[in-house]
Amino acid sequence: MKRILFVLTLFLSNLTFGQNNVHIASIGTFKTKSGGIIKNCKIGYRTSGKLNNDKSNVILWLPWLTGKSNFLINFIPSLMDTTGLYIIAVDPLSNGESSSPSNTPDFPSISIFDMVKADHDLLINNLKITHVKAVIGFSMGGMETFEWMVSYPDFMDNVIPIGGTPKQSFYDILLCQTEANIILQAKKEKQDIRIAMQRVTDINILHDFTPQYLATTKSPDSVNVFLAKEYKTEYNADNYFSQLQAMISQDIYKSSGRTIADIKNFIKCKVFVIVTTQDFFVNPLNTIEFAKANNYRLVELDGDFGHVSPFFKTAEIKQAITQFLK
Repeated sequence: MKRILFVLTLFLSNLTFGQNNVHIASIGTFKTKSGGIIKNCKIGYRTSGKLNNDKSNVILWLPWLTGKSNFLINFIPSLMDTTGLYIIAVDPLSNGESSSPSNTPDFPSISIFDMVKADHDLLINNLKITHVKAVIGFSMGGMETFEWMVSYPDFMDNVIPIGGTPKQSFYDILLCQTEANIILQAKKEKQDIRIAMQRVTDINILHDFTPQYLATTKSPDSVNVFLAKEYKTEYNADNYFSQLQAMISQDIYKSSGRTIADIKNFIKCKVFVIVTTQDFFVNPLNTIEFAKANNYRLVELDGDFGHVSPFFKTAEIKQAITQFLK
């Protein structure tokens, strides 16, 4: 997912936005679904817009694997009309300013549900927000959005998962486990973790775009120069591994105890699903099946951009999201 940051950086370099300072909230001692403890758990977040008197204009936005609120908060206006809305962009557990292995001793394994619960605690206890207009997320954030549907079904009016999945497929698990195993092996054998993360970057590049895109837009002679630029962006291996673990266990049917046939009766909000048909990082088949089985609105992005299509098809997504929310 490092490639996403590269694409987003290029996009934002041509735009001008106001500064959004980070807020860091303490949500106290946090107990994970598996029984782990995060002492003095902190959640980092940024906001944009003005909260109205009845707090009915809140949109919660959730970023991708390695994604942070500082990039997300400035990109959101490209994906939706934010007029009259109060946007909250959150750093998920294991990333950014939120509690993570890199800043918290004895950080336990977490799940997508734990990320969602931490955000719910932030909204309820710290911000005193008991209901939101919509929850929206991309990639890993899309997985969190699916989890919101079943963990807190009455908390929002709308949910919009983008490039996420309700349940990890064999393909998704194999991809995440491959990256996780590279990190684990490097630590076990006391290898250079920087080199291990470069191999993870190689895998991400191969999966963020389609083979067609890379073959037709990149010169064979540019591989080493291209990779050298990509390797300059480094991420903490422990944080990355923690997020991979959370993604691997994603399955809202297990979370809710429902099947795809009856889960619609459990979900209370309106649902709008956006996928990329040629997504090689998060396989879209389970997402498409979920949307069609329950007659939810579905937009399927085509083309060769692959998983990062939302960063290239902003106009199409903005029109669709804005129309849906209105």
